[in-house]
Amino acid sequence: MSQKLHAKTKGSITLKGSTSLVTEYFEYAINQILFLRGIYPEEDFKRTQVRGLNTQVTTDMQLIEYLKKILDQVRMWLNQEKLSRLVLTINSRETRETLERWQFNIELEENYKENKTAAARNENGEQEEEGAAAAAEISVEKTKTESEINRELRDIIKQIVSTVTFMPTLVEKCTFNVLVYTENDVEVPTAWVDSDPHHVRNPEVVKLRTLNTDIHKVDTMVSYRRDEELC
Repeated sequence: MSQKLHAKTKGSITLKGSTSLVTEYFEYAINQILFLRGIYPEEDFKRTQVRGLNTQVTTDMQLIEYLKKILDQVRMWLNQEKLSRLVLTINSRETRETLERWQFNIELEENYKENKTAAARNENGEQEEEGAAAAAEISVEKTKTESEINRELRDIIKQIVSTVTFMPTLVEKCTFNVLVYTENDVEVPTAWVDSDPHHVRNPEVVKLRTLNTDIHKVDTMVSYRRDEELC
């Protein structure tokens, strides 16, 4: 799902464009992690190029559909400014214990929040529904080029790859969960259920690079069990 940034004017980026980029990052980060950690067989993936970086994406149709449903909902909540965190957990299939927890924290940049506040003052008489739709078109001036943002994305994916090389080997069969943290007032589809946070026992924590679109800042980190071999 390679998508371009949607700029409202030259040199600016909108919430909608930033959301597309962040959702794309989540898609390829999840695919890469599932491949590297052997959650699905290697033959269920194919190599593709994303913004100048070779990465792995699944060819398993059930997984493709599952991730699409999740990411479509993530995209909606990002556009509504209701999503604060996305988490990918890797769990033992037998014991259900969480062995790894990949966490993506999402914040809105101050410049965007200031522009949104100013726009709200100018549109004081606007209907609530129209205001929500208009929020996706509020833009901020870019402080970096699209190529610089692409490089940030490539660097984080590369860092995910390098981080896995020193993490404990997963020798048992594992499954995964995707958790999202939202505002309390969001409308949640019936297929989604409340969940515990799936924290890792006695974790080692590694912080990765930050992706910054000038509207969203995404901090990535991974926690993994460090006290014994995962077997």
